[in-house]
Amino acid sequence: MLAKRGMVATAQQLAAQAGLDILKKSGSAIDAPIATAASLIVLEPTSNIGYEVGGLPGSIVALLATVSPSLILLIVLLRLLFRFEDSPKVKWLTLLIRPIIVVMLGMMAWDFFSTSQAESGWLPMILIGAASFVLMQRFRLHPAFVIAGALLIGGLFMG
Repeated sequence: MLAKRGMVATAQQLAAQAGLDILKKSGSAIDAPIATAASLIVLEPTSNIGYEVGGLPGSIVALLATVSPSLILLIVLLRLLFRFEDSPKVKWLTLLIRPIIVVMLGMMAWDFFSTSQAESGWLPMILIGAASFVLMQRFRLHPAFVIAGALLIGGLFMG
């Protein structure tokens, strides 16, 4: 969907219309609330579409319809895991999955690292990384606050 000052593209027409409405109202896609709303529309358009179609009840139903299958499957699998937690096979499985999770997190960190370095350069990345390490290790600051601070610095000075 096109507007005078921009364009919104999503797979869902109602999600694109919601993003376009936000763009029309503010005139700038740089504002933090608009960027947040646009991100939510891109990442999870279901509740916005549900709201457009059925108001607040439609939004709740759409959100529950999106989350419920994964939640039900997770509950069933966890109940099975706890039911057989003393089984040697389950213990072996939980020991086997830990290195896989470490490798996946490492791959995600490497991808993030290489993308950040390519876009921002070495200096900002090293400074934010060192400051984050010091804040969490020396001052015992919660990682959520460190991440929020890094996002704020990145948005203000690197965006």
